Amino acid sequence: MAPWFAVALLACLVCLFRDFEPRLKFTVLAALACYAISQGLDFVEGWEFLSRQPDAPPPASLPMVVEECLEMIGTTLFCLAFLRFLAAEIVGPSYSVGLSTREHSSAVDTPLSHR
Repeated sequence: MAPWFAVALLACLVCLFRDFEPRLKFTVLAALACYAISQGLDFVEGWEFLSRQPDAPPPASLPMVVEECLEMIGTTLFCLAFLRFLAAEIVGPSYSVGLSTREHSSAVDTPLSHR
């Protein structure tokens, strides 16, 4: 099932990628890089596990920790990118995270029904 979800995710990213600002494109590419590196580490780790002798000591856990951390960082970057994209779509294209201007604060403070 995971390859089908990966294909669906990549199709969505290709469709949405043209609407992203450059900063979001970088964030999405960084998230994809984290996922690619973590999957590469997982593959190498599995290969080493299958090729080890039965009486060998268990594999080190450091690569597993690094792989899991990269997956969490990638997921966090994806969430951050899509939340920024959603905020820009709701508030407007000039929305910037962390900057509060009079125009943006008034748009955020008013309920959706009064806009």
